[in-house]
Amino acid sequence: MKNKLLILTLLLGLLAGGQGLNAQSLVVRLNDGTENIELLGNIQKLTFTVNDLLLELKSGPTDVYGLPTIKKLYFDTGTGTPENIVSGSDVLTIFPNPAGNTITIGNFGKLKGILSIYRSDGALMLQQEIFSEMETLDVSGFQSGLYFIQANGRTAKFIRL
Repeated sequence: MKNKLLILTLLLGLLAGGQGLNAQSLVVRLNDGTENIELLGNIQKLTFTVNDLLLELKSGPTDVYGLPTIKKLYFDTGTGTPENIVSGSDVLTIFPNPAGNTITIGNFGKLKGILSIYRSDGALMLQQEIFSEMETLDVSGFQSGLYFIQANGRTAKFIRL
């Protein structure tokens, strides 16, 4: 019954509430509290089977989620527009912006390396290596304000609410 309700909710949301929205990502919240976020541009195909949700990604792999393990499934429009910095085919995308407790940074093309987050006064808040197409970072410990993200010599900004 829970599986049918989940599918019905998703379909009704697409039919009734999808007008005028500009979703940026699909969020799969699991019963254990973890969230998996996939940029819509990275999804080739989304399929429901009897027991599973299949996300076929453009990069090749397929993410499989058992329907009983899914607590909530929704399309995230963010609270603002993503921050994009474009140089050739490399794009750094940050959402939602302004941010709550987490931000997701999408790396496309060859944009991989060191990611640094600075407060507006220049203090380094976080530095880590990035290797994947997308990183979700916990910024709940950051105070409200303006922050700058640098990755491979490119800079973007986000606001922490």
